[in-house]
Amino acid sequence: MKLPWLGCMTLLLVYCLSGQDTRAQERSESCNPAISGLTDVTLALSLKVGQTVYCEGEIIPLELAFASSSKNHFLSLRNYDRSGRLDEELFCLTPEARDPLVDYFESGIYNMFLGGGLSAMPRELNAVPYKISEDLNEWKSLPPGSYTLVVVSYRVEPPTGGDARTEPQPVVSNKVKFQVIPATPEWQATQLASALEPLDADYQKSTLKEFEQTTGQAERVLRFLGSEAATRELARRFWSNDQRNAAAWNFKAGLIGSPHRAAAVQELELVVHDPKHPATRNMLETLALLEIMSKPEYRIAAYDNNATADWKKQWEAARQGRAGAFRGLVAKLQKQIQ
Repeated sequence: MKLPWLGCMTLLLVYCLSGQDTRAQERSESCNPAISGLTDVTLALSLKVGQTVYCEGEIIPLELAFASSSKNHFLSLRNYDRSGRLDEELFCLTPEARDPLVDYFESGIYNMFLGGGLSAMPRELNAVPYKISEDLNEWKSLPPGSYTLVVVSYRVEPPTGGDARTEPQPVVSNKVKFQVIPATPEWQATQLASALEPLDADYQKSTLKEFEQTTGQAERVLRFLGSEAATRELARRFWSNDQRNAAAWNFKAGLIGSPHRAAAVQELELVVHDPKHPATRNMLETLALLEIMSKPEYRIAAYDNNATADWKKQWEAARQGRAGAFRGLVAKLQKQIQ
């Protein structure tokens, strides 16, 4: 049987930020190809619950349904990456919206990201659609407005005629339209209360799996809500959730992506210096990242693979300066809490 992916094996992909992500950059430059690379594969995009109007900060769940009219097209079922984000899909919005985690993934501070992770075996497509769920909020932070979304997926590998792998080809979805309206303080308060209730419940008698299932959605509501009160709760609860990888990422990513950065820094500083419990390395690094990326002297342009050699040299010097400042701040914070 031909196995176009390595299936359940752990794939380790090291991305060096000074030139590593050429594939991601090439994809983003042509976010919305005119036609799919695979004409016998379809991707039906829909708003998962049929909703077309969302409040700012509300989770926008998507459903991606893949099907094929011919054999030997295999679909990657990966839904996890150690870096915190997969690059299997591009979410092409009109008008465009900001990436909430641009300051994390494009900071150049961490030098490299380790990707890969356990995955189910790839699935051979047929005429019966196979559905994958995504949350648009993972990729886009949407202010009020009317939007058109097209998804370009790179999950499908075409047949090779042999055992060799080929690069996945783009599959372009249909368009969906939706609207984002301003969130009222009352709506935000209700959403916050609903998210905090399961997070504050006593699950000592439940299994870890039951605990994760119960709290996982609440954590994501808290992460994406975007209110100042939600931001402060993310910081206050960071320490108690930092022992669980999935939860730690939601709290960290929520703070990095929050529009209320000053509140995030203020609250994290209080938590980091709280004598009741020791701050974790993850908390110190998150605080340092927020502080460094808030300073104008450390704001540098995104890396450009097509730039001149002199520009790349200057960019690398600026990146190293920012990374050095970050490491210095982490060390300073570490000394302060000892």
